[in-house]
Amino acid sequence: MTHKVTELINAVETTHKGLGRLAAMTLVASKARQCMITVSPPGCGKSTVGAWLETVHPEAYTKQSVTRSSLKTYETLFNDFEGCVIFDDLGAVDTEWSRNQTLVTMAELVYGHFISKDSHQLHIDIDNFQGSAILNIQPNVLKEVVEHPSWNSNLADKSLRYYHLKRAVTPNAGPIEAKAEWGGNIDEIGEYEGQSAKWQMILTIGQEQWTRPRAMEHCASLLKAVTALGGKGYSDDQDIQVLLDLMRPMTVEMEMIERQGFGSKATLNDNLLYMMVEFATYNPVTYEDIGRDYHMKPHKVQLVLSHMIDWFHKTGTNPVKLQPTQQMTELLKKAGAR
Repeated sequence: MTHKVTELINAVETTHKGLGRLAAMTLVASKARQCMITVSPPGCGKSTVGAWLETVHPEAYTKQSVTRSSLKTYETLFNDFEGCVIFDDLGAVDTEWSRNQTLVTMAELVYGHFISKDSHQLHIDIDNFQGSAILNIQPNVLKEVVEHPSWNSNLADKSLRYYHLKRAVTPNAGPIEAKAEWGGNIDEIGEYEGQSAKWQMILTIGQEQWTRPRAMEHCASLLKAVTALGGKGYSDDQDIQVLLDLMRPMTVEMEMIERQGFGSKATLNDNLLYMMVEFATYNPVTYEDIGRDYHMKPHKVQLVLSHMIDWFHKTGTNPVKLQPTQQMTELLKKAGAR
């Protein structure tokens, strides 16, 4: 019998090719009460999926930004909150500080379930926040965030980063109309106690983003969400397979985020992420294709790619065609993008 999450993926793919897994993961993350950061360049369908989630979630709200100080505005709404807060495009937020504060604030609120701030200017007391947050960002915004001190101290372990690597080659301007069942109560799903090889693979993927204890915690909640959405009271091999397939795009993070030491500042190779999207969508691709996608002249594209020769090789002339190297191909396969 087909899992309901798989049925959702297939339904989305019939009208919006390439968005099925993103829609499913967004639903699973919101069911699991996660703070999910969706990362992809413009034109990949993040807004379309966010708009769809707002229609199928029992209680969803779309916001532009929320800093810790501005939480006073939402104090009444967020107390005993079980809904989902959707941020369509943090790139539209005017300052780097506001973008970073929105991500940090929502990650802390979703993970910690409360925020309390008491100063001579402001008193905020939000308790029993049992909701989720979905935040859409572009790779250049993630680059800002990764290089901020809050990445190691707050964001990395308290949020899920989902790398959507597919462009809409044949875009559908209309809304996603696939139906989604919200499923059962996640709190009634028992803990999974199995030790299957696929469950270990899920935990391994989790540890590419989170510390070991946090990976066990986040992966357990995601599995419960898949199980609840499937309409069952206990997790089985089918639920594990569905979650494993959905989590594959998370594996690219360790390749992109670089550190010089154990606790040193992190940096993000956002150019690699942009090129992964190109090779996951097209094969082969030309300098002109890439230039159109990122609004650059072909000779500027060549200049950027001159520092990335490990990831592609050139074939043909007039035009020169770019093919992924074995290293790039393996990375995309691991992420389920090829």
